[in-house]
Amino acid sequence: MWNIGHEITLRISTGGLLYNQALIGFQLSVLQVVLCSLQLPASREPIEISVDMTICLAKSSDWSEDTISAENAPGQGDPFGNAQNTASTNSEPVDVTPACNQAQNGQFSIYVGTNFGGLVFPSKDSGNPEILTVRLRRCSFF
Repeated sequence: MWNIGHEITLRISTGGLLYNQALIGFQLSVLQVVLCSLQLPASREPIEISVDMTICLAKSSDWSEDTISAENAPGQGDPFGNAQNTASTNSEPVDVTPACNQAQNGQFSIYVGTNFGGLVFPSKDSGNPEILTVRLRRCSFF
């Protein structure tokens, strides 16, 4: 199952026969990245325990919310980051520097999934988007 289009929530979960993950795209206007971290907003649905999330780099950012489907979604790489999320707080920051450093034309995409349990968190269309923090290489001026 996929989160498709301009929904105000993204649903990720494991359990039974379903494995839901979210594909999230970013556009960077800088290329001198030292560190990137990502925080996901607090879950919109009550959860009893914190949920471990897994972050994977998508193999392409050649997609749009208007045309993405399970059949044409980009492949995914190996997991490179983990974070926890609870119902009442944003996720802990997860280092996504490998994804930022592999951005092509400033674009990169990641998959967010869970190892156990599920989360429903706000999407960018909700007005409460993911938080991408980028630390840049310091420039010297003469």
